[in-house]
Amino acid sequence: MSFHFQKLPKFKNLRGKTKHNGWYKVYSPSVKTDIAIHHSLTKTGNSAAFANYHVGTLGWPEVAYHFVILKDGTIEWNHDLGVLSYHVGDSNKFSVGICLVGDFRTEEPTDEQKLSLYLLHEALKKDLPNYKCTRGHNEFPGYAWKQCPVFNYKAVIAKKPVAQASKPAPKPKEDDDMLEKAIVINAFPDFAIAEVLAARIKAPIYTRSALPAGKVAKELYVVGGTKDGLQADKIVALTGKDRFEVAENVAKFLK
Repeated sequence: MSFHFQKLPKFKNLRGKTKHNGWYKVYSPSVKTDIAIHHSLTKTGNSAAFANYHVGTLGWPEVAYHFVILKDGTIEWNHDLGVLSYHVGDSNKFSVGICLVGDFRTEEPTDEQKLSLYLLHEALKKDLPNYKCTRGHNEFPGYAWKQCPVFNYKAVIAKKPVAQASKPAPKPKEDDDMLEKAIVINAFPDFAIAEVLAARIKAPIYTRSALPAGKVAKELYVVGGTKDGLQADKIVALTGKDRFEVAENVAKFLK
């Protein structure tokens, strides 16, 4: 499935490429109704740096934000839209997180960041079928105390900012925009079995119902269910007549 935001200039796909220790749960993009705006509270940084902190220090499975916007306007894409990542507490399941690098208590976002935020926000409103509203981190329940995102994001997303045009980054080839490996499970009860495999082969887990249409990875590992309708260069079926046999086949594969 192709999204409007993938066609933006300075777009970089980092899904599955930063530090992780396990994977977040994945739902359909249809559960996402809100967009959450954050600032990093740091003068510098990127998705890789934030992943090191979120995973290595906080013990989270992956980096918190679906998107990170660097100071030069580069948009780093970290998660599929349906991923339940940790960034707004009890509102995580229905929110997509965008973080702009910077400490906006003492500085403003760059013009490039403002333009990228506007363009990304416009694209996400088209890509999220049940989009309702956009809020700052401190506007979500339980976060009124939080100084985030501080800057006037409402003014930025309301009107296209004027920024110095820069040369767009070259569009990656289709294969470069794809995961190397992914795991498909039939339903959430299969998650515990698939989690062991995910840790070994370093691949995200999708439920079949939340799997985007088309080819999402070069290699697919099917844990439970069938491989009917799936697309990949290589498909490994680790299935069985029940979950005990599925677990046994996964264990044999890992030997």
